[in-house]
This record gives sequence, C-alpha cells and structure tokens, in this order.
Amino acid sequence: AILSTGDELSDVDEELAAGKIVSSNSYSLYALVQDSGGIPVSLGIARDTRADLRAKFMEGLHADMILSSGGVSVGDYDFVKDVLKDLGAAMKFWKVAMRPGNPLAFGMIGGKPAFGLPGNPVSVMVSFEQFVRPSIRKMSGHTRLFRQVIEATAQEQVTAKKGRTYFIRCRVSERDGELVATTTGEQGSGILMSMAKANGLLIIPEEKDGIEPGERVKVQILDNEFAYRQWMGYGEQGA
Repeated sequence: AILSTGDELSDVDEELAAGKIVSSNSYSLYALVQDSGGIPVSLGIARDTRADLRAKFMEGLHADMILSSGGVSVGDYDFVKDVLKDLGAAMKFWKVAMRPGNPLAFGMIGGKPAFGLPGNPVSVMVSFEQFVRPSIRKMSGHTRLFRQVIEATAQEQVTAKKGRTYFIRCRVSERDGELVATTTGEQGSGILMSMAKANGLLIIPEEKDGIEPGERVKVQILDNEFAYRQWMGYGEQGA
C-alpha cells in the first residue's frame, strides 16, 4: 500500500495551484514496487493532519506492507512517526547514516512492515532500493535480495562528508574493455533528471571523504538488463 503525505501535493490530473507540487513519489513507488515483484495499491494523498494520516494508514493495513513518503523529518507537520506509534507500531529505527535518504522511519504494525520514506523524490527512490526492494523480495521468497554491485573506474572527483554512506547517481558504460562510472549531473535530492539518466548508484563508504578520477569504486546497478549482462559476463551475483 502506497501513501504520499503533504498539504503541498497535487495529483497529476489536478490543476497545479501556487505553492503546490506534483505528487511524483506515488508514481515512482508504484513502478518500483512492480519492478520488485510486488503488487502496488495506491492510497492516494494524506493531508498533514493526524486524523487523515491515521485513516490512510488504517486503510493500508489490508496490504502486506505499507509505504509512505514524506512527513518523517522534524517539521511542524511531520506526523508520520507519531501516527505510527499511535497505531501501536513497534518502531525499529528512525534516520539512517546515508545520503540521500537520511530521514527514514521503520516499524511493524500488526506484524506488517511499515516504511516511512523521506519526501524528496530521489531520497524516496534511493531509500527504496536499499531497504524496501530487498524486503519485498525476501517476503516473496527470493534468495537474491539485493541489486548487483560491480566495480568500475570513476571518471570524476566527488566530495563527501565522512559519517554517511553516499549513493551518487551515475552512468556505467564500457570503454576500451573497462567499466567506467560517470555522474549524471547535479546530485540534489529533488533533482529527478539525474536519477532518470542513471543506471547505477556509485557508493562512497562512510569512512571516505570522496573519490578521485581513476579510482576504483563500487556501483550498485539499477538497470536489470545491464546487470544481467554483467552477471553473465563478469559478476557472481544476480540482479
């Protein structure tokens, strides 16, 4: 069950009034759930009130898993964590040392997993890949839970702050028989274009403060077809 939260959201078939943004996360999550082997059910948009959030979460309890986006940070109207607790959720964690995707809540409601994902579009997608996709695959009986990770040669310098694992949107390609990774543009968590162009996430471990051109790096492959080709030719893990 997929739920977007926020008074600022408008659906794609509504007129976009001043101060509103399109509810893109629900569509991203719908597609990602399908790609992971799940059956997505849309709960629509919940407004920034405890009552509306509670009603939507209650509606989602018929599903095997609940995914919400937004409302898990520290703003005046970020009620998702509180509502989950009100519903008796056993909260397991809140916040993850990663970027993008730091504000992420997870709990169990009646034995069912509930993920409170961030609100920014790229943060939602990266968080899904690291936490939700493996969970869906595990619940579906798969043994290969995670995306394939390959090694490539970085083409650019990328800076980072120690203490968080960074997932940098990139494009992996073959050049002179070698896999190379090139970033796809600005890395802000609201910039969907650089996510749409990416076929992988370059991983900068939390103990590093960046990477240099020519450095060998690990990349999590998002493109199933590309991952399959690498698995057949080079890798040991499936997509």
